[in-house]
Amino acid sequence: MMVLPDSFRHADVCAPIGYDFWRFHIFDCLAVKLLLLSDMIFLFSLPSSLWIDEEQFIENLRCSPNIAVQRKPLPSKASRKKDIQICSLSHKSMATANQARHHAIIFSLLLGVSFLPNLAMALSSPLSTKSIAIIGGGNVGSTIAISILQAPQAMLPVKVLIGARNVDGTRAKLQENGKGQLTVSPVDDAIRECDVLILTVPGGHDDDDIAAIVASLGGDEAVRDKIIIDATNPLSSFADGLQVRWGSTKSGGEVLQDCVPSARVYKAFNTLGVELMVRPRSERNVDMLYCGGAGGDDGARAVVHAVIAAVGFTPRYVGPIRYARNLEAMAELWIHAAIPSLPGAQLGRDWSFGMNGNLATDTTKEDS
Repeated sequence: MMVLPDSFRHADVCAPIGYDFWRFHIFDCLAVKLLLLSDMIFLFSLPSSLWIDEEQFIENLRCSPNIAVQRKPLPSKASRKKDIQICSLSHKSMATANQARHHAIIFSLLLGVSFLPNLAMALSSPLSTKSIAIIGGGNVGSTIAISILQAPQAMLPVKVLIGARNVDGTRAKLQENGKGQLTVSPVDDAIRECDVLILTVPGGHDDDDIAAIVASLGGDEAVRDKIIIDATNPLSSFADGLQVRWGSTKSGGEVLQDCVPSARVYKAFNTLGVELMVRPRSERNVDMLYCGGAGGDDGARAVVHAVIAAVGFTPRYVGPIRYARNLEAMAELWIHAAIPSLPGAQLGRDWSFGMNGNLATDTTKEDS
């Protein structure tokens, strides 16, 4: 078990985005272990009983915590020839150990060089300086947070907070579900500290319901210049068949954008079940269709793209926020095919929508 230094223990949960943050430090430990291994080779290559009168050689042995060195008087002149042979063998063992140590150092340096491209990629990641607030500590929100924390492609830490109304209750529930490592903050604090806001609360069906969600966040001013990833679906009640806004000319995502004109709204994470958001299931070449933004969005789309990839999905951009209408309709189809009491063909929950074929545009690119 590796115990991390106190300087690496953050009060807030640090989420790796890009290449695993701890892997870089684990590599440092690996290099040290390789050097220690070379020392072990040296120690085990020595004879079990050794009489030596060379001060430097004894000092080298004293440096090892695993061997005790005792000075013994030199034997008689009659056995001095044998002593010379033993010393010769010891020098040979030392030379072999030094060679092994040099190999370990070279191997460690090569490993370090191999990490440089990964470090450069992490430094250039759109998430390298971002913090993420997930509003809603339920199953979807906490699962997305855990998957980001487990992202294998990050080296730099990105703060991930769960924003909740009932902080103590949410924290207790997460602890009960084995997710106690997540940091829970009041919604206002989480929004104030974040650059990216992922909305995982129950969706509102009517315009007034969506406006009420915005008001609960503090209104447009509270989310000014934030990037909002809307993972909600504007479903009607269960008695009404869990339908999206068929009678409206706008999707829930579009209404949300109208309510927060100073923020940039994207729709994502709404077209599949939470089961596929769990690593490693989300890494099975699962497409995540998303939409939002417009021209000149100052890299917001690249940030959303990176968040989706950090959860483990293949991001597939389909267009501006108007296409939230289509994604929400797809979500209704998925829900009706997953819940037995609804009229859709029962397909279960272990499936998702994806793109196949020869696409004219690479939808996995971060920039338009």
